[in-house]
Amino acid sequence: MINLNANYPIPTNPTWNVCDSSKFKAYTTCERMYFYRYVLGWRRDFPSHDLVFGEAWHRAMKRLFDEGFSKKTIEKAFDDFLAYYRTNFSEDSDLNYIPKSPGDALKALIEYVTQYERQDHWEVLFTERAGTVLIDEGIPLHFRLDAVVRDENDRIFVIDHKTTKWAASTWTEQFSLDFQVYAYLHVLHCMYPCNPIGGLIINGTRFFKSKIEHIRVPINKSLESLNAWFQEAQVLARKIKGDFKELSITSSAVPVLLAFPRRTTQCVQYMRMCQFADFCSVWANPLRHVGDVPEGFKIEWWNPAEKETIILAN
Repeated sequence: MINLNANYPIPTNPTWNVCDSSKFKAYTTCERMYFYRYVLGWRRDFPSHDLVFGEAWHRAMKRLFDEGFSKKTIEKAFDDFLAYYRTNFSEDSDLNYIPKSPGDALKALIEYVTQYERQDHWEVLFTERAGTVLIDEGIPLHFRLDAVVRDENDRIFVIDHKTTKWAASTWTEQFSLDFQVYAYLHVLHCMYPCNPIGGLIINGTRFFKSKIEHIRVPINKSLESLNAWFQEAQVLARKIKGDFKELSITSSAVPVLLAFPRRTTQCVQYMRMCQFADFCSVWANPLRHVGDVPEGFKIEWWNPAEKETIILAN
């Protein structure tokens, strides 16, 4: 665990000790991005449409998985989608977000049920389960599983819902070595040590202006591969702790912040420039500028631990 009582040059926050796949992936992308987003808590002060749409879609999928495929369930699922989506985006903005708009979501739900209602014969064990699993002494990894199912051969699968506008095959290929995929498979082995594990299924929906595609990407990993991930996760956790230790012994007076260094080969992600790129271009030591949150940003702490959790052993 990170020592929050150390003499840090900035105010501490309890979320520093909350780790999940999103944080680990951000750290491996760029340590300085991790610093801005999760140490300072800086986020854009307007909602991300992709994130809002994705969460709304998850709520719709939960309804379908919980209650089965029917016209009535589709209506309920769309109501769930809309209830969350409308808290962030008004009806006046719908045309701006095609092909990921409420109208597209309704069409996608109808097509999803049509495509899979005769194919899915699994038993849904649960949906939207949050919890923690230890990856190192004193370091729990928080997770939220979209759904876990059992097929007719008694194999256990975790289902992970994804939406995208990517047409390239790289969208499906990216999950093969994804940190979150390994984390979910690790959790599955911890939860069902005596059951055959079928793996993880990316339950993907791709939204294009001309069509909507539903695709499923099955992924499974050997125990040897999962062990390699587990040890790599431990190394990452220790590196993060090391950067916090470096942060505790520095100040705004030093010319360059060595803790959470910049990784300048990762400034462009998903064809977009990192939201913190301007700061990295001009600030050698951002500790000199943390007193005032920059225009266009707000402080919002990411804390998956706020959800009801279950605790798992290694």
